[in-house]
Amino acid sequence: MGKHTPKLSVVITAHNRRKFVRAAVDSVLSQSLARSEYEVIVVKNFRDQNLDRYFAKKTY
Repeated sequence: MGKHTPKLSVVITAHNRRKFVRAAVDSVLSQSLARSEYEVIVVKNFRDQNLDRYFAKKTY
């Protein structure tokens, strides 16, 4: 108990779409729904250290 369960899960899938992933996540995070009400799940088929660092620095 005590763990918050989001009401909505947003799944973003990316197949070789490096530029798309960051814009898609930023778009979701800019919505008016309270951040505590949803989670963002990113599934990608590529490695990108810059993108991984970008998401690691974000505060969600």
